[in-house]
Amino acid sequence: MKKRIVRICAIGLILAIVTVSVFFAYPALTEKEQAEAEGVNDILRVWHIDTFEGGKGSRASFLGAAAKKFEKKNKDVLVMVVPHSVSSARVALDAGEAPDMISFGTGGALCPELFLPLEKYDFPYSKQNGKTYAVPWCRGNYMFFTLDGDFTDMTAENTVISEGNYSMALVAAACESLAGGQAKSSVSAYVDFLNGKYKYLFGTQRDVARLNTRGAAYTAKPAESFSDLYQYIAVLSSDAAKYNACLDYVALLLSESVQKDLKGVGMMSAYYSIYDESNAALQDAEKISAAAGVSAFIEENSYAEMRVLAAEALGGNGESLKKMKNFLI
Repeated sequence: MKKRIVRICAIGLILAIVTVSVFFAYPALTEKEQAEAEGVNDILRVWHIDTFEGGKGSRASFLGAAAKKFEKKNKDVLVMVVPHSVSSARVALDAGEAPDMISFGTGGALCPELFLPLEKYDFPYSKQNGKTYAVPWCRGNYMFFTLDGDFTDMTAENTVISEGNYSMALVAAACESLAGGQAKSSVSAYVDFLNGKYKYLFGTQRDVARLNTRGAAYTAKPAESFSDLYQYIAVLSSDAAKYNACLDYVALLLSESVQKDLKGVGMMSAYYSIYDESNAALQDAEKISAAAGVSAFIEENSYAEMRVLAAEALGGNGESLKKMKNFLI
């Protein structure tokens, strides 16, 4: 009886090891088989990390659609877009994995020391030592909203601030002199605004999508003081052929024809005007280039410090406001 139990346990252990081995090998086998089936020579891996609320739909899917267009022009290259959270990307990096390209928002760069210069591009918030290491492929903007008003009577007391998990909404609100304003999670702020608890909402392009979906009659005004709502793309591959292929993908992603498709995900282009009067809120917002921003590669401790200083500034602390503005570019 004991021998039988031992034998069963041994068989179970072997099966478990085989199962785990297959589990971890499967993605690699699938990737290899997919590449061989499509007759490609190179695979470009793109990690996409969401660090702020978008407009509508999926930004990762947008990158995937651009990848399909790229593959049609480059038959021997396969582009694989992998969505990540900040935490899952950090785990993968700690395990020694790294993509060929990474799409990230402010505060989500994670490994800027691996980024390679993008010689043909120039963007103020992603430059180090005179070189640009990432470029925005879409952007958002902070905005004021009202269902019944013209912004002339807007005060901190009648305005609710929509605070996203990974955005600097409090910094933007402090830059807009909303000291004393009440900050709430994005959904709570939106609901309270709709229910009339507040006359004005300080939100983003995400609230444009929410209000449009609801069919609400509203007026929006873009904020002009600060924005961190940029989705960047950076190149990490040091292999010469892959690096050049990555640059070609970035060029396609930033092309006017692809940028115009950003309307489908409710985001704006950093390079082109893509909206008309059918979406007046974003048509007005895309005309605005915020007066200040922050480094795309801001470190986690500095990011956290800015948010604390912004909260204190909104509470009326003028010294914290000065310290917060020292981080701005």
